[in-house]
Amino acid sequence: MKEYSAVIAATANIDAAITGEARMICAYEILKQQLGQGYSRYPRMKAPWNEMDGDDMCYEGYFYSALAEFFFQNPSQAFLVGRYNIRQIAQGWKVGMKITTAMVKNPLPLGMGEGLTLKYL
Repeated sequence: MKEYSAVIAATANIDAAITGEARMICAYEILKQQLGQGYSRYPRMKAPWNEMDGDDMCYEGYFYSALAEFFFQNPSQAFLVGRYNIRQIAQGWKVGMKITTAMVKNPLPLGMGEGLTLKYL
């Protein structure tokens, strides 16, 4: 899937403001939609084989799908997300939530155990 996503990132009609890792996250989301999958397979790139189908992987996949939707809807804000703050954004998110500009600019964790802790970063 990594190779297909790289091709999509390079050739798909993704806004030019979405660059780097954000562009790959969007490519995985496009691939998810094309294959009819329930969540992004982006976190699988960094996970060991025996953990690719666990609950943690599903939750992270839902997070990256929500993040891709944020990028698609706010391409000029994609630069606000990076390795420096993605863990904090995830801790302020849970399955079913939409990621907003406010969450990205000022990530605040949810209550104890509610937010997502990224395992495969």
